Amino acid sequence: MSKKEIEAKWDVDMEKAAVYFEELAKSMRTGTIYIRSSEEIVVLKPSKIIEIKVEACSKKHSEKIEIKMSWEKIQENGQDLTISPDKN
Repeated sequence: MSKKEIEAKWDVDMEKAAVYFEELAKSMRTGTIYIRSSEEIVVLKPSKIIEIKVEACSKKHSEKIEIKMSWEKIQENGQDLTISPDKN
């Protein structure tokens, strides 16, 4: 399977940023996250166990928080699993 990736960076007001996180939370609860940018789309299916990494920094004139989430892909419907008494 080929790698699909979207990276974006822009300025939004605090309310719009909160809406993005609320939509992310809703999507995670449904089991599928659709990330769209122009013509690109990445579809993510979070597993039950998610690794979360948080970094926060406060400097004299700026602050930031970085949140990274990652998980192992789930094998769907056992498509790659075979149980057999022989190697075929």
